[in-house]
Amino acid sequence: MAPVSRSSPAAEFRDKRYSGQALLIDLHDAECEALSWTPGSFAVTAGPRAILETFGGDRVVTAVFTFDGEPDHGLLEARIEQLDAARGMLSVHFMWVNEAGQKLLRTTANRHPEQPMRIAFTRITHNWSFSGFLVGDYRGTLKDGEQVRGMIWSDDPKDPGLFAGHAVRVKKDKHTLSVEFDDLPSETFTLLEAAIRKREAHFPGKVEP
Repeated sequence: MAPVSRSSPAAEFRDKRYSGQALLIDLHDAECEALSWTPGSFAVTAGPRAILETFGGDRVVTAVFTFDGEPDHGLLEARIEQLDAARGMLSVHFMWVNEAGQKLLRTTANRHPEQPMRIAFTRITHNWSFSGFLVGDYRGTLKDGEQVRGMIWSDDPKDPGLFAGHAVRVKKDKHTLSVEFDDLPSETFTLLEAAIRKREAHFPGKVEP
């Protein structure tokens, strides 16, 4: 996948930052599986301690989920009901699931209810542009300048968008991470442009400084 040139029409948006249309960022550093799940919840009973400890005092998590053998993914936002990182235990109740995710849950519950749910926890953008993004709730191990690869998700079933970049600043006191893109494939530009159009349809004329 060739990256879009900085001289493309999308380049006019590069220095504008958008916060109203939040995106989900998967940094490939917080993945586990849930052997027990329903269309409204899941429970992790043997999760990696290092992952669960990153939630700290958070009470809400976001994630991408799928099942083995399924090409589709779902997005969710959930409230933490129980967390015991030392024992690898996490249980959540879904607050929101996108349309594709609801369909995936129904289909899998009917056909393969014993199938483990594969979960990749994500971070929500505080703001973003074609140059990079800022996320909160970050308690990972990245340091300033380190390379990072990941995926960008919105609620569009055509997701995700791949990216390669580097950490510009990790603020451990505020649990924020800012990333600058080094490589953005054309498909990812298309995803971000769609998010901009959707955001401007809801908030016409408003751009973050």
